[in-house]
Amino acid sequence: MAIPGRELYDDPRFFAGYRRLRETRSGLNEVLEIPALARLLPDVSGASVVDLGCGAGALARRLAGAGAAHVLGVDASARMLALARPHPG
Repeated sequence: MAIPGRELYDDPRFFAGYRRLRETRSGLNEVLEIPALARLLPDVSGASVVDLGCGAGALARRLAGAGAAHVLGVDASARMLALARPHPG
């Protein structure tokens, strides 16, 4: 079953541009999304959380860093999940 929108992030050209935008922190995520979510989310210490549409996993990593006991990231894009996977060290 095809998931609408998945093909956008799996397109190599779009994905390369998206990745540059996130790596340079020059997008709206840093200015709007991250501060807004930080104000809305409760304390996650010890909690099990699911990040639906996790993309590259930035929120999942922030939740883990804030003390969540278990974090599961879910995304339709294989390329995004490859970025979101934990890396050793």
